[in-house]
Amino acid sequence: MLNPGGVRIGTAEIYRQVEQLDEVVESIMIGQNWQSDVRVVLFVKLRNGVVFNDELQTRIKR
Repeated sequence: MLNPGGVRIGTAEIYRQVEQLDEVVESIMIGQNWQSDVRVVLFVKLRNGVVFNDELQTRIKR
């Protein structure tokens, strides 16, 4: 559970959505102290041969 800006985020909910993308093998989120708050950083492990580009980034964000 992360709590950036006072908003509770269940990481499992995010993992479940992101890992439905064929390009993503697994993912992990961390909270990072940032400018007097906490930001959420998402790391993804991509399948072999997949290139991280703007299109994939947009799909992950959605």
